[in-house]
Amino acid sequence: MRPSIRLRPSRNGRPYTTGPQRGRTPVLKAVQDALREDEQSGVLKVDSSNKTVSTPSASLPLSPIMDPDFLSAAQRFRTPKAKPSAQPVGRFRKLLAKNIYAQSLATPIRSCAITRARLPSSHLQKFRPVINPSSDNAWWMPADLVSSEATAETTTASAARAEGVGIGIQPSSRGPGAYVLLEESVLSTDQDKPAKRVGVSRRLMGARGWRTAKLPGGQLAVWREGMGGAVLDMLRNSVVSELLELAQEVEEEGKEYLLPMQSWEDAGDMKFRGCVLWSSPQETPPGGAEGEGEGEGAPGQYATLDLDVQYGSKVPVHNLHRVLGDEHLNRLRSESATFRDNNMVMLARVRTMKTQAKLWKIQGYLARSQTKSG
Repeated sequence: MRPSIRLRPSRNGRPYTTGPQRGRTPVLKAVQDALREDEQSGVLKVDSSNKTVSTPSASLPLSPIMDPDFLSAAQRFRTPKAKPSAQPVGRFRKLLAKNIYAQSLATPIRSCAITRARLPSSHLQKFRPVINPSSDNAWWMPADLVSSEATAETTTASAARAEGVGIGIQPSSRGPGAYVLLEESVLSTDQDKPAKRVGVSRRLMGARGWRTAKLPGGQLAVWREGMGGAVLDMLRNSVVSELLELAQEVEEEGKEYLLPMQSWEDAGDMKFRGCVLWSSPQETPPGGAEGEGEGEGAPGQYATLDLDVQYGSKVPVHNLHRVLGDEHLNRLRSESATFRDNNMVMLARVRTMKTQAKLWKIQGYLARSQTKSG
């Protein structure tokens, strides 16, 4: 009977083995560098074809550990996997990354703290408590809009509308967060009843009510009056700031994020397509009536441009008079020659997907608000 062999455990808890272990083969580049240094100094000379190594004393057989051919074959399938590319690879992935409909539906499913509706997070707005330095109390504000440095000044002005006084905001990514359906009737729920607003704040805290003690003063964060209008104004300010930043890169660096269009047919000949930003040719006078550009020939709500192409045959069309309002549109025209000289601009490339998503948020907010009022 053949006796069994028991392996004595090593110090690291793994048994000793007589066979070769993974990761112990020298790295090919390190061996080549060492051999190159020895050959240059005259210590030895490697003959890979005859598998010998010449030393000052004698010619010896070449060890596999020093044989570059052996090391190359042993490490052929052990090369580290290449890091993923920052840009999508493959035709389908590239098209999917530029499809605003797919990207919107692919966002994580979240539940509205007020209506309990479960939707992709692109249809909801996330809120976090922020600190008001003037009163040192916490109140709910849109997390992604308050933390944006590009809209710090305009955010403060919009938040002031919710409270009615001048304030400053200290953005923070910490603390409890909750999602709310982006709809005016939900954001402005019973805004004339303080007791109802306290109930909304409790719903946003949810099962994390014990965290209330960690907020300043140990009190609930306040759901301010007029939150719906403030959030809409913040979204519009954020979109305008991002469009101005893109326009600056287009005008100074020649980027292809904003492509002017002379007619609707120009969209079919463009290589990059995302959405069309439309505005009336005439500049809206300051203080003009809201809804300028709603007349004959103006794109309606959820308008799309149908193209005779294989991919991306439906291109969204955003009426900037409806989406941004006249005040923000006039600011966009006054600070950017791209929008001042063109009434139709194609917003394209993956770089603009974040801006396109915010445009759709505003479209959904306005559509649901008009449906409720109608």
